[in-house]
Amino acid sequence: MVFNSWLKGTLNSRLVVVIKRYNLDLLLAFAVLFFYYNLYQYLNLGPCSVHTWRQADSASFALSYYNQESIFLLKPQILNQESIDGKAVSEFPIIYYFVSLLFKIFGPQDGIFRLFSFGLFCIGLIYFKKTILLWTSDYLLSSLFAIVPLLSPLLVFYSFGFIPNTSALAVSLIAGYYSMSYLQHKKEKDLFWGLAFWTLAGLIKITTLIGFLPFYFFWFWEATKENSSSRFFNKPRLMLVYMSMVVIISLCWVIFAKNYNRINNSSFFLMDIKPYWRTPQNEIDYIWYRFETEWVHVVFHPLMFKFYYGLIALVVLFSYKISAYARFYFIVLLILTGLVIILWFNQIIVHDYYIIDWFPFFFFVLLAAASIISKLKLNKFAYVLLLYVMVINVHHAKKVILDRYDINHPDRAYLNQSFYKKQELQKYMNEIGLTREKKVISIPDKSPNITLYFLNRKGWTNINIGESNIGTNIVKLKNLGAEYLVISNQSVMTDISLKPLLINKIGEFDGSISFYKL
Repeated sequence: MVFNSWLKGTLNSRLVVVIKRYNLDLLLAFAVLFFYYNLYQYLNLGPCSVHTWRQADSASFALSYYNQESIFLLKPQILNQESIDGKAVSEFPIIYYFVSLLFKIFGPQDGIFRLFSFGLFCIGLIYFKKTILLWTSDYLLSSLFAIVPLLSPLLVFYSFGFIPNTSALAVSLIAGYYSMSYLQHKKEKDLFWGLAFWTLAGLIKITTLIGFLPFYFFWFWEATKENSSSRFFNKPRLMLVYMSMVVIISLCWVIFAKNYNRINNSSFFLMDIKPYWRTPQNEIDYIWYRFETEWVHVVFHPLMFKFYYGLIALVVLFSYKISAYARFYFIVLLILTGLVIILWFNQIIVHDYYIIDWFPFFFFVLLAAASIISKLKLNKFAYVLLLYVMVINVHHAKKVILDRYDINHPDRAYLNQSFYKKQELQKYMNEIGLTREKKVISIPDKSPNITLYFLNRKGWTNINIGESNIGTNIVKLKNLGAEYLVISNQSVMTDISLKPLLINKIGEFDGSISFYKL
């Protein structure tokens, strides 16, 4: 009796109230994981390791905004000059634009981009916790479930990087909170905040709208029902207009982006589906093989998958414990997730970050399961089991993350390591007269922007000139404004057509990156 009184008093103490109000427990957990994964060591490391190509493209957008003092948001550029003035676009560039503003304050540091991306994802998890608390009063369970996503090596690696998939997911979690809050409290400010964040999420990554589209089904479902005081929408007709605006704005962006790339002769970014039915059978087999042998371990430890499957079973078996809306949402979201997998199936062949687009369903399973666990009074059992799974998974996550950032990782080792001395490299270039306004050809580089990003120079790479007879193609680019040739691997010297261009060497950085005046 004395212990219970002490425990109750402790939980109601001012300190605990402050911790709950400001989510200090989550912030502490995020900080501990940040240091446990050794992320601080990679803070100012540029795009590297898995999918350096796409990371460098994203980083190039932000750096190009920073380099152009008065550039307009809707005129994004990359460093590669294949298109007109480097104009190209993929997702709505608000993330890149905002990061460029931070660059103007703190300088163009890779750590600024990494911290912004990671911080935004953590904010999304805080809002996810708040969403769980709308469904259950179990503060501990909501905190533990909000930490679970940061035990995924996939989510940690990309949230601490440059590709915006996790940022879009985070914004959708914020949108989900306001949507659920509107369901409970029917406050119009929650409605409009929810619609605003859903719009932003859809602009950054249109596939995140699978978390929003079930509300359309709610609307049509309610249209078939008689008048009820428990309706999801207070003003059905007006709500249909509001919801349609979210989708219309996202579709307008897709149309704008396609047209922007077309008129600027840019073809670097995918703006269409790559569905299962267009994928050759050998590639289908390879995708499943790679998923089962490699990527499944990047998503979570196998034990976490078993725990997750158990949660799905719990939601299905005790679905009567959640509302009809929640059951409906579960079914529709499952179908929409399947459609996303099918429509972009071919992209998975080399892009594991497309798996992030499947995670809205994962988050909803956690949300629904938390509610059911509380109603079945399985909280203590869930704490013990979840903590055990989390301890196992966190060690697994650290191992995968360290491996991806390891200097000997195949996806990192292929790049000349001198590029990672980015500040010294760019200072040296300025000293030899290769200033930022000069255009370069950087070889060897099979991507549009990797080496150009580290050089912080506009120009071209092997993706523009090919990998044979490059001397002739370099001469063509010289006529388009290329002034310098940068060689970061001596293997290209075997191309005989290149030799006439190597007469005027103006410098060498770190004994491995050579500069020639064309």
